[in-house]
Amino acid sequence: MDENAPVRTLEARGVAVRNRQRTLLEPTSLTVRSGQVSVAYGDPGHGHTALALVLAGRLKPDRGSVSIGGIAAPKARQGTVALVDVPGVSEPDPRNKLSTVVGEELAMAGFSPARRKVRSWLGEQGFGDFGKERMEDLPGAVRIAALARLASLRDDVAFAVMTLPELHGGLPEWWMDTARVLTDENIGVLVTTSTSVAANLVDIPTYPLGQAATEAEEPA
Repeated sequence: MDENAPVRTLEARGVAVRNRQRTLLEPTSLTVRSGQVSVAYGDPGHGHTALALVLAGRLKPDRGSVSIGGIAAPKARQGTVALVDVPGVSEPDPRNKLSTVVGEELAMAGFSPARRKVRSWLGEQGFGDFGKERMEDLPGAVRIAALARLASLRDDVAFAVMTLPELHGGLPEWWMDTARVLTDENIGVLVTTSTSVAANLVDIPTYPLGQAATEAEEPA
């Protein structure tokens, strides 16, 4: 990470989300800073998706607030917070080939989606052997790495939220390697994961879903 790069802060304070039937996300507070990895943890469920949507300015919380650099307007986060493989939101069609997803993401980031450009990107990232594989068949490490790097291509992205990478066999070592690639570009990364996975993490700020604390917890 460039030590001279500006530090930006994504902060949630007591955000909670409900629908007519139930609470999707209990009040939760957390902080993500440029060039750093933070973790939010809790039982798998709607809370992970609700948190990601709130942070990205795509869902209005019923309680609490979210801001970047003190600016709370949702539009300030739309496009600035990238959602990586969020179930039901940004996860790709499992039947699509990786090359198809790469072409779509290159186009959205303003690059040419031509086949040779797709092949070039895959090769540069070390995924050249996986271009013809369907998303549902990709190894977990390749899936999360490819989707995270694609999400970071857009110029205005300052933060990335990676949701439950273990759903596709993503071991912590895998998504930490991917997170470090993003933090080296001064992107702040939040990974949401299960309580059992978070319990084994060290030297990473962790925040429990459903507990509106302002300070990061030390991993158990």
